[in-house]
Amino acid sequence: MAKKRKQLVGKAALTQARTTTGRIAFIRKGFPAPGDLTDEDRTRLTKEGYLHEVEILVEDGDDTPAPNSVEGILATVGDDKAKAAEALEAEKSTAKPRTTLLDGLQAVIDKEA
Repeated sequence: MAKKRKQLVGKAALTQARTTTGRIAFIRKGFPAPGDLTDEDRTRLTKEGYLHEVEILVEDGDDTPAPNSVEGILATVGDDKAKAAEALEAEKSTAKPRTTLLDGLQAVIDKEA
C-alpha cells in the first residue's frame, strides 16, 4: 500500500530560493522544490503563494527519506566530512537546529578515517 508524503511544489513560473547549503535554487511551476530550502525561504515563499504543499504517494518499499529530514540529510552527506561540516554550519544557523541532526553530522566529522 502506498504512503503519502508532503512535497513543496512551485506555483509561480519561476521562483528563486536559498538552500541550507548556501546555493540558489530555481523552482519552476509544477516542479518539486529542493528539500534543503532554508526555513525562512520555505515559510516566506509558501506564505506569499510562490510554493504550495502537495501530498505525493510513495510506494511501499521506497524507503527514501524526505530530502530535508534528518535521515535525508545524513544520507546525502554519507561519510563526506566536508559535506558534514557544511551541513552542520547550515543547521546551526537555523532558528531551531535539530539536535539529532547536529549530533549525526558531528559524528561524521569526528569519525576516524
